[in-house]
This record gives sequence, C-alpha cells and structure tokens, in this order.
Amino acid sequence: MKTIVKCFVINILIITCLSSFTERDKQYQPEDIRMDIVLTNGDTIPIIENLNHFYENRAKVMKVSSAKIKVDIKFCGKSGIDKISMKLVSMDRNLKKSILSCGTAYVLVQNGKTYYIHSTKEFNCGEQQNVVLKVKILKILELSTGEYYNLMVIDK
Repeated sequence: MKTIVKCFVINILIITCLSSFTERDKQYQPEDIRMDIVLTNGDTIPIIENLNHFYENRAKVMKVSSAKIKVDIKFCGKSGIDKISMKLVSMDRNLKKSILSCGTAYVLVQNGKTYYIHSTKEFNCGEQQNVVLKVKILKILELSTGEYYNLMVIDK
C-alpha cells in the first residue's frame, strides 16, 4: 500500500511540474508580428513590416506576387532594411537591389491601422488621402521553423 501511495504522490508531483513548465513556456511565446492589410480586390493578408524577425534565422523568398492597396500616406523616412538584414533572406538579386537602392519607407494608414512599408521607388512623401499603390508581396519561408510570412514592398 505504501508503494502505491508513493507512486501516486510522485505522479502528482511530475504532473504538477510539467504543467508549470508548459505554463511558463506560454508566457514567453513571442507575439505574432503579423498585421492584416486589405488589398483592393477585397482579400485580407497578414504582413510583417520589416526583416528584423529574421535577424537570427535564415529565410528565403518563395514567391513574389503583385497587388494593389488603397491607403492614406502620412509621411516617409529612411527604411530600416539594410544590407545586414537582407543577408539573412535569400531572394532574386534584382529584387534585393531595388529594395536596397531606394532606402525609403512610408507610413501608411488603412482602416485606422498604421503600417510601415518599404519601397523600391521613391515618390511624393507628402500627406495624401485614398492613394492606390502597386505593391509586391514577398512570401518568405523561415527555414528553421517552416513558417511563412508576407512582406509587402511598395512598387509604385
């Protein structure tokens, strides 16, 4: 009987420890960095705003597609994408050059949400309402996790 009680107590302790570890792990889950944006065709896609997510993990652009978005342009500034962040993401050489050569990002607003989107071409930085922009959507595969992300780049 003592042996059964000991086994029962040990099992309870093990279960308690395991559940506390999983609770602790849940606390440190990174938050999802994706934001939904609506395309002019009505589709909504989740996007990431920069390549900082891949700072420690290699990634590869699997597909590039074109789309249009309707937004308000608030202002523009220096892009956060640089050669260091681009080294970790493999993609077409010409696309990489066009993203790096512009060095400008735009602050856009759509449906009350603010986005920071990089551009391949520089254009008017002034505040504008209801502008339709051509964009490229880069479908990026994070090689270590197998997870996909969409990066949107303005291609006006």
